[in-house]
Amino acid sequence: MVAQAIPKPENLMVLANSIQSSAQALTDYWKKNGLQQPSFDANSPKTLFPPGTDPAVIAVQHELLSAAEKLRVLAHGPADYLQIHLLGFLELAAVRYIHYYKIASFVPLPTPEAPPGIDVPTISYEDLAAKASAAGYPVVTADLKRMVRACASSMIFCEPVPGHVAHTASSAQMITSPEMQAMLCVAVEENLPAVEKTLEAIEKFGPDAQEPWQTAYGLAFDTKGQGFYTYLTSQGPERVARFSLAMKAANDNTGYGTKSVADAFDWARLGKAKFVDVGGSRGHNSFAIAKKNPDLTFVVQDLESVIEEANATVVPSLPSDLANRVSFQAYDFLQEDQPVQDADVYFFSMILHNWPDKYAAKILKKTVDAMKPGAQIFILDSMVPEPGRIPLGQEKVLRCLDLAMKNLQNARERDAQDWEGLFAQADPRLKLDKVYTLPGSVLSLTCLSLEA
Repeated sequence: MVAQAIPKPENLMVLANSIQSSAQALTDYWKKNGLQQPSFDANSPKTLFPPGTDPAVIAVQHELLSAAEKLRVLAHGPADYLQIHLLGFLELAAVRYIHYYKIASFVPLPTPEAPPGIDVPTISYEDLAAKASAAGYPVVTADLKRMVRACASSMIFCEPVPGHVAHTASSAQMITSPEMQAMLCVAVEENLPAVEKTLEAIEKFGPDAQEPWQTAYGLAFDTKGQGFYTYLTSQGPERVARFSLAMKAANDNTGYGTKSVADAFDWARLGKAKFVDVGGSRGHNSFAIAKKNPDLTFVVQDLESVIEEANATVVPSLPSDLANRVSFQAYDFLQEDQPVQDADVYFFSMILHNWPDKYAAKILKKTVDAMKPGAQIFILDSMVPEPGRIPLGQEKVLRCLDLAMKNLQNARERDAQDWEGLFAQADPRLKLDKVYTLPGSVLSLTCLSLEA
């Protein structure tokens, strides 16, 4: 059977008109709400929309981004576009250089009150190289110039005066945002070495490898039989904290945020129910739901080290209402049976996508074994749609994260068919009741029950 493509009238003029319409709508929104409009200036806001922005406004942004990307591809032509796309890894090498030698920290930032584009502080390449060299980095002017200018071709740094470097909005994030600093570290220090071992891992372990250590990351870092998360933990708290901070940045900026989980489902209809947040870390999802649903009680489960940290830093500052309804419990979902057997809800937020099917099924099986009649499983995770069903930018993030999960842990971002296969593997009695979408997110909330 030959699939029939649905024709879309996407030519240069159609896309240009779409861009103009979306840009005008967003500009009107920013003006109406007294918000600063985006610019390349180093003092430009980190994010363009405040929390709680109408999802329809975010949808306009996605329409603009999709149309702009398609216009760029068409305007290049197929051969030129492919060539430019293939050069991307060289630009990443420049970003890696900037990161390792802390170049961004030696470029002066404008004062917060400085008007955009006025008296932009700069530094010459010679002085910049001298500062980096004095800090102990092997930086010379010729290399520095080519690396910075490669980044500047993507609006990361600029040269307002020939031979003098200044920050743009994006390069400034490298030194003003701890979350983006962490994300940059993880990208070039954890993910990039693993990417280079992708084919080697497939050839060594086979394309269907299910062990978390049989990965590109395992080869790149010689993890000696440890999966990514186990190995990362063994490297000390600083590296774990950096990764956690990077994930926070990813959740905030890529559509993976779970902030709307409290509104994704009518939790109040559960009544006086017990809610187990499996792998719930410091309880951010449980707290969000608890604040709006006073009849629910919560047990947040995670590894012992995580729970000890939460009991030391989170629990003491909880208001009495939450402290009386949210408790923390140490639990290793791979090694132990689920200890809570009287729960009404077992909740997994961004857990199962971290594990190959073999282990994800094992996690679910342990949950099923503990479920009482009428209990439900809720899974907050990505459900990858068919190609072309979501905005282009969001789809690109999903596809790239799927590749990252393969390289790190032999895990995956699953589509509907993948999820159904996983549920059947865990227990054939698991029945998918409904899938709820989270506004402005690529995540879905999947509700499961157990057939008698």
